[in-house]
Amino acid sequence: MESHLKTLVIIRGLPGSGKTATARAIAPNHNYAADDYGVYDADGNYLIDKQASAHEACFADTELAMKGGAQIIAVHNTFIEERFYIDYLILAAKYGYFSQVIDCEGGLYPNGSCSQNIHRVPEEIIENMLSRWQRYKPLIPVNELDYQVTAHAEWIEVEKSQLWEWVRAMARGDRNAVRADMKKDRQFWRVVNSYRYWEETNNRL
Repeated sequence: MESHLKTLVIIRGLPGSGKTATARAIAPNHNYAADDYGVYDADGNYLIDKQASAHEACFADTELAMKGGAQIIAVHNTFIEERFYIDYLILAAKYGYFSQVIDCEGGLYPNGSCSQNIHRVPEEIIENMLSRWQRYKPLIPVNELDYQVTAHAEWIEVEKSQLWEWVRAMARGDRNAVRADMKKDRQFWRVVNSYRYWEETNNRL
């Protein structure tokens, strides 16, 4: 990371992979995670009904830090799929921040102990997350989007114009306008996320 650039670091990983320790080391004054916004009760039970508001608060505080000109900011959530952190990349571009994405796979403390699953997330939930995990890939360049849509339309046997219609619908949040099976299509989501990024940051589409 270039030190003269204001930087947003997206830290991804399964529970127990060392996200929190990494975030605090990189950005001790400005590190944010949805887990810090009231999603656990006094007994450590996860409150699913608080999940949406916690992520909204995490995003809002990240933006507030950017508005304040923080030099380096770290956001550490599981972010198992690209679509869960694309809004942060768009936010970074809006405020002139360089974005770095780090995939955490585990940490080792000086005493030899490994990073821990501090919230005691059940193993079956972690296995489910792992099955959905998408390794970080750079966004599709704006000048390659049409090619990617053309190729994927041929692969799934739909008209190119129809696939573009679905991409634009999903990008604006209209999930009901998209064929149901497309919502689990990883390549489709890659196109949607890249389309959103270029549309909302450069206004070039």
